[in-house]
Amino acid sequence: MIWLCWGALALASESYSEQAEKMMNVDFADVEARIDRSRKSRRSSARPSPARPAASPAEAPPAVLLPTGGEVAALPLEANSTLRSVTVHRDRALVTRTRSLRLEAGDHVVTFEGLPLGVTDQGLSAAVVAGEARIVAVELLSGSGEVEATERIDATRTSAEELLAQLGDVRDQIEALLSQRDYLRSALSPEQSTVGQTVAEVRRGLEFVATSERRIAKDLREQQERGEELAEELSPLLVKLDDPLATGQPVRVEVEVDQVGDVQIDLQYAVRGASWSPSYSARLDRSTQQVELQVYGVVRQSSGEDWADAEISLSTAQPAGAASVPVLGQWILGRTSGLGAFTVPSASEGQADGGSGVVDAQLDADLQSQGTTVLRIAGRRTIRGDGSAQRLPVAVQTLAGTPSLRTVPKLAAEVQRRVSVRYDGQLPLLAGPVSSFVGPDYVGSGEIQGALPGQTLQLAFGTEDRLQVRRELVQRGRQKAGRKLTRYTFGFRTTVHNYGASSATVTVLDQLPMSGDARVDVKVLELSGGTRGAEDGSVSWQVEVPADGKTSVELVFEVTVPDDMPHASAGFGGLFR
Repeated sequence: MIWLCWGALALASESYSEQAEKMMNVDFADVEARIDRSRKSRRSSARPSPARPAASPAEAPPAVLLPTGGEVAALPLEANSTLRSVTVHRDRALVTRTRSLRLEAGDHVVTFEGLPLGVTDQGLSAAVVAGEARIVAVELLSGSGEVEATERIDATRTSAEELLAQLGDVRDQIEALLSQRDYLRSALSPEQSTVGQTVAEVRRGLEFVATSERRIAKDLREQQERGEELAEELSPLLVKLDDPLATGQPVRVEVEVDQVGDVQIDLQYAVRGASWSPSYSARLDRSTQQVELQVYGVVRQSSGEDWADAEISLSTAQPAGAASVPVLGQWILGRTSGLGAFTVPSASEGQADGGSGVVDAQLDADLQSQGTTVLRIAGRRTIRGDGSAQRLPVAVQTLAGTPSLRTVPKLAAEVQRRVSVRYDGQLPLLAGPVSSFVGPDYVGSGEIQGALPGQTLQLAFGTEDRLQVRRELVQRGRQKAGRKLTRYTFGFRTTVHNYGASSATVTVLDQLPMSGDARVDVKVLELSGGTRGAEDGSVSWQVEVPADGKTSVELVFEVTVPDDMPHASAGFGGLFR
C-alpha cells in the first residue's frame, strides 16, 4: 500500500531495500498485487446488478468519494464522451452526451464512462444519430462485482506499471546511497582507520567523509521527493483499478453495425441532484408607467458533473408525477351529526394510474393542459456540479401598466405603490420571487403567484414616501341593549396626508367583524362613502388626497352580543382591556 505520511528510517537490521521502501512510503508488494489483480479481473456483462444509489442534492459532492485500503480518495469524474445538452427539470436533469467512433460491421459494446453516480435507470436511452447502426440494449453498470476490462482500464494499468517501474529506479538509487553512507561510516572506526596517520591526514579524511555525507544526504532528499511525486501520481491509478466507479458511473450501449463506417451515438440519462426555480426582476418606469419584466431561471446541481459549455434548457415538466393520469375515487353521500352532508374524498383516496401522485397547484395543472413548456437559454453555459446557484436569463418583456396606490393601515401605516399589468408574454410564469425596482432604485422583494398569457399580474413597487397614513380609534362605547344583551360601539378614523406637489388617488382598505353566530349582530353606523364587501367583511374607500393636504374617512359600527357569550368580545382585539 501507499502510506499517507513519511515514516522513520528503518533499523540497521533491515535490508537496504526495506529501508528504501519505508523512506518512500511505498509497499511495492501491495502495489504489484493490486495491479496484478486488475489484470486477472473480469466482470460478466450478463450479470447486471443495481447501480450505486445516488446521493441526495445536499450530500452529493463535486467529486466521487470512494474507500480504498481504509482511506478515502476523492477523484473527479472522467468522461470519455462529449456533453451536448442539458434539460433541467424541477427535480432532476436530463443530460445528453455523444461519442463518435469508427466501427466494423458486427456487434459492438460502446461504453460511456465517467458519468455522475446519480444517474438513474429512468429516462436512460441511446440513439444512433449518424451512421448505419442500431441500438440493441442500454445497461447501467453496477459498482459491485469484478471490474470490467475496458480500454481505459488497460491504459490505467499500463500507466500504473510505468510509474511502479520509475519508483523501482528511485528505490535502487536510495539503496545505493544508503550503502555508500554505511560504508563511509564503517571506515571511520577509530581503532583502524586512523592508525599510522598524521593529524593532517586524519583531518583531510574527516573532511572527505563530511563532504560525502552531505552529498549523500542531499541525494537522498531528492530521491525521497521524487518518490513522493511518483507515489502521488500512482495512488489515483490504483483507486481506478480497484473500483469501477472511482471516476464515475459507466453505461454500456450494445450496437449492431451494418457496415464499416463512422457512427455517432447519443446517450441520454436522468440525474438527480439538479433543479431550477424561477426568479424575476420587475422595473417600473414612472414616466411611462411601463414595467420591464425580466425572467430568470436559477439552476442548482450537485451531481458532481460539470456541465461545461453546454446547451441548457429549462423544462416546466415534473417527471415525478406529470406522467400519471389521476383516477377518481368514490363520491359517497354520508351523514354528519344527523344532517345530510356531502363527503368529499380526500386526495389520498384517489390513486394515480402508473404514477406517484396528483399535481396540486392550479397553475401547474393549467400548464399541463397546454403541454410542457421548455425554455431554451441563449448561448452555451457552464454550470458547476458543486451545488452553487447560477442565474440564467430567460426573457425580457415590456408590459403596459396601470398604477395605483393602496394602504391597509390596520396592518401597516404606509401607502404601497402597485401596478396592474396584463401579462401577454409567450411563456407561462411560474410562482417565484420577484425583486422590484423603480428606475435604478431597488425598492423591495415579493412573490409572483404565477400567471399564464392573458392573465393579470399585480406587482408591488415599495412605498410612496410623499404619502403618510394614520388610523386611530376615535370612539368606543359599551351599554346594555336589553336584559341579557350588551352593545359595543367602535369608531375608527383613517387619515391620509399628501406632502407631494400633486394630488393622489388612494385605495384605503379596512374590515368589519363577521358574525359567526345568529345571536351576534354587527351593524354599520357610518362608512364615509366606502364600499362594504358582502361576504368577507372588507371595507374600501377610493379617496382623492389634494396636494399638500389630507383626506379622512371614518368607520363606525356596533356589535350586539348576548351576555352569556363572553368569549364573543374576545374578538375585539383587546380594545376594552
